[in-house]
Amino acid sequence: MRCPAGVRCSGYAQLIGENATRGHPSDFLGLYGIEWWSADGRHRVFGEFLESICGAPFEHKPEHGCAYRNWAYPQGYANAGRWIGAAAGADSRVATIGWLDDERGTLLRLHFGNIGSRVGVFSIVDDPAHSGRMRAVSVRQSWSWGRATVGAELDAMVVDAPLGRLQDVRVGVTLRTPFP
Repeated sequence: MRCPAGVRCSGYAQLIGENATRGHPSDFLGLYGIEWWSADGRHRVFGEFLESICGAPFEHKPEHGCAYRNWAYPQGYANAGRWIGAAAGADSRVATIGWLDDERGTLLRLHFGNIGSRVGVFSIVDDPAHSGRMRAVSVRQSWSWGRATVGAELDAMVVDAPLGRLQDVRVGVTLRTPFP
């Protein structure tokens, strides 16, 4: 959905019916976002909200233990132990805000919310070692070096879980170059 004429922004929503009632989708999960960009397209500012709790967006009757788990996927909607749906996992509510400078190759994202099971990896609902209040930051920077592009990235996440604080940091470097 585009914003009114003259305003450089757009919005989007994705709703997924986890189950069906009388042949129609039900127990919805939701993803909502908005984005604004500069006149030259160099800068983008965005916000996104994920709600992977069945029934929460429309029905206002949240059902935990339902998302990405049903009769078709009793072991979870996962592959090799990783969520195929939202990386935040089932029963999560996560907001993300971010900024992108396309010309300089800079990306900054801030994430905050509640994790209902476990980020990235399939686990039980309300996993006491991995679920709870979450805060995270992701930073990316890339530089051109001749025909190659060098990228650096840093991701840090803290989850205040019932069994203690979980902290995760990931640092990476990439080199992209065309083949002759």
